[in-house]
Amino acid sequence: MVLAMTGSRMTWTRPALSPSLLTRAIKDQEAISAAMVPVTLASGGSLRVLDCGHGDTVLLMPMVTELNFVYAPQITHFQVDHRVVLYEPRLSADTRVGIADRADEARALLAALAVRAAHVVVWGDTGSAAYHLAKHHPDTCRSLVFHRPR
Repeated sequence: MVLAMTGSRMTWTRPALSPSLLTRAIKDQEAISAAMVPVTLASGGSLRVLDCGHGDTVLLMPMVTELNFVYAPQITHFQVDHRVVLYEPRLSADTRVGIADRADEARALLAALAVRAAHVVVWGDTGSAAYHLAKHHPDTCRSLVFHRPR
């Protein structure tokens, strides 16, 4: 079990491993995906979301679902004293999902979770969407961190 109740909040547990980096990434990705639940947005659509920990919210903005494993160390660290939210972003083979769309998606998710403002952590190309969110909706961003995975 990778998700457990701690008081009134869920706690995500990173599986213990010591093998190769690739195996670590696969196991982290599987554990994150298994802990996700659907959250309905005001638009009627939904996103699969990992929501764990308690305290001020840290929103981990994903680039693509298959790379959510890069946030495993941050989930483990932040959930101790923060609410951590990570989601599977919308992807489309026939519709363009641009920078503003990604920012709106994050904003819609925060609203659905009744989060007024969050610390936003991003890596890679999603940084442009986070910058757009912070610039056009500064009330939703308590802070903005551009992260480089090791």
